[in-house]
Amino acid sequence: MRCDELRATVGGLGLLDAEAEEHLLDCEACFTWLERRDPLAEALRAARPPEVQPSPELAGEVVRAWRTTALLPAPGRAILAASAAAFMGVVGALSVMAVMAVLGTRLGQITGLVGKGLGSFLAPVSALGGFASGQLRDHPVWVLGLAAVATLAAWAWTRIDTGISATMRGSA
Repeated sequence: MRCDELRATVGGLGLLDAEAEEHLLDCEACFTWLERRDPLAEALRAARPPEVQPSPELAGEVVRAWRTTALLPAPGRAILAASAAAFMGVVGALSVMAVMAVLGTRLGQITGLVGKGLGSFLAPVSALGGFASGQLRDHPVWVLGLAAVATLAAWAWTRIDTGISATMRGSA
């Protein structure tokens, strides 16, 4: 179907036949012509509000407002990071102690069998595991030491995070 045939046959806005619909899918000019004749499309165009351009400062203001509400103040981040690191350190140490208490001899037997199979490759790992489990079981102060190391790591991370946040706030 050609454009002039379509426009002649679609005088009113009745139903289109399959050939006319196929032509409208391929022909942008006829589709626009038909759309302009549709009173509903014209009413929707008239009801559309005018476009408003945002101010150039809007993006900076939005980012600045988000950063001030989303980022904790430095003491809040420090407390949160230190408590999370201490908690994870204590949980890790307690889980090692629990595994050793539950599977202590059996785990040693399995490690021994694997160690025999792999030769001297696992000997340092086995020795280190035995030393660590023995130290944690015999001297619980190691748990306190692990918690102190985790707290120190949290403090260091907080210092890094504070520096990055200050840089981000300065660039906005």
